Amino acid sequence: MRRVVIIGLDAGRWQAVRAAFAGYEDAPEFVAAGQDQRDWLVKDLVAGEAGADAAASLPEAGGSVIVFFAGFDGRESSHCIDQTRGLFGPDVIFAGLTTTNAGWTLGQLVRELMAERAEIARRAASAGGQE
Repeated sequence: MRRVVIIGLDAGRWQAVRAAFAGYEDAPEFVAAGQDQRDWLVKDLVAGEAGADAAASLPEAGGSVIVFFAGFDGRESSHCIDQTRGLFGPDVIFAGLTTTNAGWTLGQLVRELMAERAEIARRAASAGGQE
């Protein structure tokens, strides 16, 4: 089963995501996750029931939308990214299910993704100053 777990969407943007995939025969299942699922293991989150259309975001996400893929191959996730990129704006983080992060809690996953994003930004800023 292909699932897309999305953290940090408001109700309006949830409707836009659903509308973008309406009528797709092979559309993935979308799951809202947030504050209420903070202590859930990622593997349980992607295996459980689909969430509501919106969920209270995790504060550590810093307002970013996180799109997490489970059950996709590389081509499929790339296609889904292309289809959804315009819906989320610049503060979107895309990630996929791995054997490592499957055992993390949702809160830990978000913290790790935000730390990784900050490190990438730090490296880019450092590289820009070394011209």
